[in-house]
Formats: sequence, C-alpha cells, structure tokens
Amino acid sequence: MILVLGQTGYMGTQFINELEYRKLPYRGISRGNIDYTNFSVLYSYLTTDIARNNFELVVNCSGYIGRPNVDACEDHKAETIEGNVVLPKMISDVCSDVGIPLIHISSGCIYNGYDKTYTEEDPPDFCFKTNNGSFYSGCKALAEDLINKNNSYICRLRIPFDEFDNPRNYVSKLKNYSKLLNAENSISHRSDFVKACLDLFENDCPKGIYNIVNSGYASTEQVAQLMTKYNIKDNFSFFESEEEFYRLGAKAPRSNCLLDNSKLLSAGVKIRDVSEALEDSLRKWT
Repeated sequence: MILVLGQTGYMGTQFINELEYRKLPYRGISRGNIDYTNFSVLYSYLTTDIARNNFELVVNCSGYIGRPNVDACEDHKAETIEGNVVLPKMISDVCSDVGIPLIHISSGCIYNGYDKTYTEEDPPDFCFKTNNGSFYSGCKALAEDLINKNNSYICRLRIPFDEFDNPRNYVSKLKNYSKLLNAENSISHRSDFVKACLDLFENDCPKGIYNIVNSGYASTEQVAQLMTKYNIKDNFSFFESEEEFYRLGAKAPRSNCLLDNSKLLSAGVKIRDVSEALEDSLRKWT
C-alpha cells in the first residue's frame, strides 16, 4: 500500500488520480484527519498493525507554498521553514527508521541563470548558501541536504502546468497576471511528473535526486502565443526588463533556469517533450 501525505493538495490529488488509474492500493491522509506533522503520530501510523497496512511507499506532497506566489513566503518565514524543512526532515527520519522508501516533492527553483543546464550533480546556487535566492528556494534546497537520499526519491518539480485551470497552474498564472516577465524555463506537466515519480518506484530505480521536467524548455512568450492560439487569452503585456519586474512589484527573487532530465531518461523513465505537453494541455484547456 502507498501512503500519500497531503492528499487534498495540488500534487496530492494528482497522485491519488494516478494511483487509482494504475489500480495500486493506497491511502491518502491530510492534516485534518491525522496530524502527520507529529513524529510520534506518523511513526505509530506507519508501524501499527503493519501487516494490515503493509505500507510500501510514502509520498510526501505536503509543504508550505506562498499564495498567490513565493512573495508570501518572505512574510511567513516560520511557516515556510516548518513546512518545507522541518516537516520533510521528520518524515524522512520516520521512513528511514521503519524501512519504508519515500518520494519527496522538491523543487527546481534552487537554481538560477543560463550559464549551464543544471544536473542533479550541481549544487544549488539560488539558496541560503549563496545568499541570492528567495526564502522558499532556500528552504527547498536545505531540505534536500537533510533528507536521507539512500531511502528517498527526491523529485524536483519545476513550474507545474496541465489542462485544468488552477491557481497553482503555470498557465492559469499567465492568464491572470496583468503583466508578464519573459524568461526561458524548464517546466513540468503535472500528470507527467506524477507518472515519472511512480515509475521510479515501480521500476526499482536507484534512490536519489531526479530532475523531473519535460524535455526541452519553454519561454513565457512561447506559452503566451499558444494560449492566444487556443483562445485562452490574448493581448499579453510584458515587462520591458527584469529590473522593471522587480521595481514594480516582485518582492522575492525569482528562479529562471533550465534543468537536465537525462538522469531520469537514463533510468528508463519516459517523459514527453515540453512542446507536446504544452500543445496537448492548451488544446484541452478546461
């Protein structure tokens, strides 16, 4: 049985959908019914009547995200540390103690710049150590340092999107923002990401860090053009420069980078090209 923590969240609901599609036994919990943020509670839940539950995997989809964006994390630092550093470290410790592998949803927002395409071997350069990132990015990078990589799949999500309108969806954000910053980025189709995470586990791939992004990259302008093509929105307005973007509203530094997914592909996990995933999502936009 697979245990999904944070079952009602943006990624948690997609894991539940995929597990049901694969007909894999699962149990989803949220903090409202079981306080899995408490070490003793989670430990007892995983070990009590283990023959009946027989948990084979824990998927951690919980965490603190800024709403409407990462700027909110700058004003809620205690919650950001608790949800994105303390909690994943505790979940990793419990899973390691009881011998159950963990899938932890991390972020590709721990890098910035276009001097290279980042691999899993590259140390984060948009974090507390380099003192140039957002508070959110710093916490996500710190969590990767603390999680037991020998027992975990640390799966880096990067700017999620799909065909369903949602405040967390990259396309929805572009649709609702009055002005956009044009930048090139690796991005992750939500369903493709979840499928890849579960494929890593089901195929018994080596544990460790994986950049789970669609192959290739997309610019803001490219996505906006596709949105116009499929009548989602037109008349996009762009900032003249990154300096204007920060001067007129953004509080936290933003990550813009390209991630290499060759480690994922070499492990035998398939994922679509970004252009195919974008076209498919915008054609089916709901």
